[in-house]
Amino acid sequence: MPTASDLTEFVKRNRRFVKLKNGEALQGVFRGFKVYPSRFDPEKETVGYQIQPAGSDKTILWENSSTKVAELMAKISVGEEIVIKRSGTSATDTKYEIVPVGTAQEE
Repeated sequence: MPTASDLTEFVKRNRRFVKLKNGEALQGVFRGFKVYPSRFDPEKETVGYQIQPAGSDKTILWENSSTKVAELMAKISVGEEIVIKRSGTSATDTKYEIVPVGTAQEE
């Protein structure tokens, strides 16, 4: 009989977008980015960062229009392994930490 953890694994294998909740982190390889009109407000631009999660052969998209995130990602080289960590529960208090693997602080 399939379990809830089977569904969690299905989601991990088949997701197309990065979605992190407060306190969650994603480790993966930065594969590049594209700038394009926002799906929510086509008059504004957003950035789609291409991330290949650790242990996966697929690339998923992390959409973010924050200039602070763009400044952090500008310091990351394509092909570099990174950890993205979210802290915050709403659009107004959410912050992201983006660090190369090996420099991430152990908790």
